[in-house]
Amino acid sequence: MGNCSCVSNLEEQPNTNLYENRPLQSNEITEIIQLEIKANLNEEPIQALVKGYLTRRKFFSKKLSPQSTNEAIDVKKYLPESILTVLNNFQQSDLLVDGEVIKINDGTYYIGEWKNKNIIGKGHMIQDNTYYQGEFKDGIIHGKGMMIQGNGNSYIGDFVNGKYHGYGQMHVKENNYSYDGEWVNGKQNGKGIEKWQDGAICKGQFVDGLKCGPGEFIWADGSCYKGDFHMNQIEGIGNYKWPDGREYKGQWENSKMHGKGVFEWPDGRRYEGDYVNDKKEGNGIFTWDNGKIYDGQWKDGKQHGIAVLQEPGKKTKKGEWRNGKRIRWVE
Repeated sequence: MGNCSCVSNLEEQPNTNLYENRPLQSNEITEIIQLEIKANLNEEPIQALVKGYLTRRKFFSKKLSPQSTNEAIDVKKYLPESILTVLNNFQQSDLLVDGEVIKINDGTYYIGEWKNKNIIGKGHMIQDNTYYQGEFKDGIIHGKGMMIQGNGNSYIGDFVNGKYHGYGQMHVKENNYSYDGEWVNGKQNGKGIEKWQDGAICKGQFVDGLKCGPGEFIWADGSCYKGDFHMNQIEGIGNYKWPDGREYKGQWENSKMHGKGVFEWPDGRRYEGDYVNDKKEGNGIFTWDNGKIYDGQWKDGKQHGIAVLQEPGKKTKKGEWRNGKRIRWVE
């Protein structure tokens, strides 16, 4: 056989785009969530509360007590590193009767529970086009709650000292991205599920907002990877399946087939050997569906170097290949 270049481009590079342009880092998580969620606020939708509640209760026409000297921290400005709306320095004159409105001189409005000049318990807060409903502790968002921004992004779940911490769900309205899982100090940490608008889904472990550890990624076209991730890349040992039945099992590095692996085609062809940056390189064995076998060296995805060729019913031969072509037989 004088030309074996037919195996040089048999496998396509896997679609390992892991949707990295997603709000995985803490400085991106401000773009999160779901305006369609409805709160149990007298059965009124959130939209109605945010857009109309101030007017209906005539907040702006109410005569408020003299302004406080307190400068409250802007909620949105500090999302999500510290959603710390520190409100525990109110003067008594700033607090109206329980259940009515607290207005702070920066334009923040609060309705809910408070005690001893301090916001504590359950309440609702509107500030800088951001709405929060949930629990407070010592003037800080703490406990279970829901936060919705003016752009429709939202988070619903656990807060600790103003940060996403515990279990929570976030949703980005613009691209319909969502994350449902565990958080630590404002970042995705632990088990979680990501979903994208095109139908792609990732299940697995996260560390500091990045995919790390065992997981599974299913693309919109049906491609599927199950195995190890590191720093948001496919890395370690894993199994990748294409919709047409092709499959690779083996080592990965930087989201590419790299190291030892086995690639199988649905028609019976098979390669077992070394990969470098998604290409066959090093030593490997390629088996055709008719039983013919090439056992030898590879470079840049092509037969290159010394190898043994076995064909059913024929004598095994040793030869030399260059760039996918046999150049001579070796005695």
